[in-house]
Amino acid sequence: MVATIGQMASAEYYLESQRSFRHPNEYYTAGEEPDGTWFNPKGLFGLEDGVKVDSGHFHRLYNGFAPDGSGKLVQRAGNPDRSPGVDMTFSVDKSVSALWAIAEPEMRERIEAMAVASARAALEDTVLRYCSYTRVSEKGVPRPVEADLMGAAFVHGTSRENDPQLHVHCTIFNVARAREDGKWRAHHQYPVYSWKKAAGALFRAYMAWDLQQSLGVGVKMEQYGPNAEFTRIQGMPEDLQSFWSKRRKAIVARAGELGIPSLGNAARMAGVNKITREGKSHDNDPEVRYRRWRDEAEGYVEREELIAAVTGHQIKIGQEQIRELTDRLNDLPAHLAREEAVFRRPDMVEAAANAAAGLMGREAVGMAIERLRRNPEIERLEPKKPTAESRAGMVHTEVYSTRHNLGLEQAVRDMAEAMAADTSHGLPEQAVKEKVEILLEQGYPLSQEQSLAIRHATTKGGRVAVIEGAAGSGKTTTLRPITDLHREHGYEIVPTAVAWRSATTVTPGPIAWTSFSSSPRRGRWRSASAR
Repeated sequence: MVATIGQMASAEYYLESQRSFRHPNEYYTAGEEPDGTWFNPKGLFGLEDGVKVDSGHFHRLYNGFAPDGSGKLVQRAGNPDRSPGVDMTFSVDKSVSALWAIAEPEMRERIEAMAVASARAALEDTVLRYCSYTRVSEKGVPRPVEADLMGAAFVHGTSRENDPQLHVHCTIFNVARAREDGKWRAHHQYPVYSWKKAAGALFRAYMAWDLQQSLGVGVKMEQYGPNAEFTRIQGMPEDLQSFWSKRRKAIVARAGELGIPSLGNAARMAGVNKITREGKSHDNDPEVRYRRWRDEAEGYVEREELIAAVTGHQIKIGQEQIRELTDRLNDLPAHLAREEAVFRRPDMVEAAANAAAGLMGREAVGMAIERLRRNPEIERLEPKKPTAESRAGMVHTEVYSTRHNLGLEQAVRDMAEAMAADTSHGLPEQAVKEKVEILLEQGYPLSQEQSLAIRHATTKGGRVAVIEGAAGSGKTTTLRPITDLHREHGYEIVPTAVAWRSATTVTPGPIAWTSFSSSPRRGRWRSASAR
């Protein structure tokens, strides 16, 4: 169960998939998916939340106009280059899609309803709560202000390989009514991207709980993944799920051809997803695809026996599970600090939701998140350079660390100050000069600035040298000659870092070095090399 986010597709992509859609020249050919419904908790424009989407109203809002056709809502309404809005798509786990695909119509509809309800709740608890902003301009300077948003939800059931893949497209129009003055402006979309993973975690938690409480799915929802962040139904045949994962296999195969590991950079895998994407081929009669899926499943399962085996159980959360959950929640500050030296509010929401999946309902998950935020081990850091978003109170800008990490940082600083006074460990300038010249002759990529940084870190004599640079500026490339030079002069390598993950992945060098800045500056890096 994951969440993805991007700009909205064409209006036709959503509208023509609806079962009530009829092409003007092909009346008997309808869409294959359930009709979309308004996502409009504030009741904007009098459009009732949860009722069927009207195509004309959707088209106008998509293009930045009032749904009744009374005029523009935003300055660039109707401009083809304008962003129509964002689409946050929530996909259920493959085990849930498999159960949905072989189920009877009544159970399919119940699972679809759970997916929509979980997606809506996740969207309300992230985007609507924390990203409902537009911007007003004061003396030419934009300022975020709170606003009201709306959109629509569309249930789709297939992957681009026509395998079962139940997912919900939650669209948010790029129009926002400022609460300050009631005027309509463009939605300040950027913060939404900061909440994608947290929204996905909440969706998984809500969906797991509803599947258990409403359908009695499994003895329990099984958690898996590197950090146990995903949940699946125990007992669903893995070979059937693998057969119905042709889209995933195609992406992984293409990534392998490009030399991209499937568990590597998520952004790069998203790029592979795009370049391998083809248009969906629609089964215009939804019952046709369900019959096909049942036929495909026959070689793997006895359908009725499997459904009886994985549903209808009485689910009880025992004391042992509660104790395990309590321990996981109590360990979350240390877990977050192991992943990153500093973290933000969306990271805390994601971590708490992942820990609570299948064990708590929506209200209790909210309490767990608040409990984590108020954990005395977690300390909020004040930004040195407040942004317009932080001044407006947008919580994705809040930066946190743990008291343990902050204590380590202070200890490193104290040690660095003491070591900086010792200037007896400089390397011979001639040896450093020759090393740089040899590397340049061999084609090693060193700029003049990097060469100066190498000399700074090796010949000055102090036991602490600081090199600071933005992301992608070649810090690792600069560190390697520094470590080689110290190794050649008999120094031992002891790599360290405040963030546990960084310490375990850094290439060992002959100096102890650490990234120790917990200020929320983006793209900033600092390393202290201690000899």
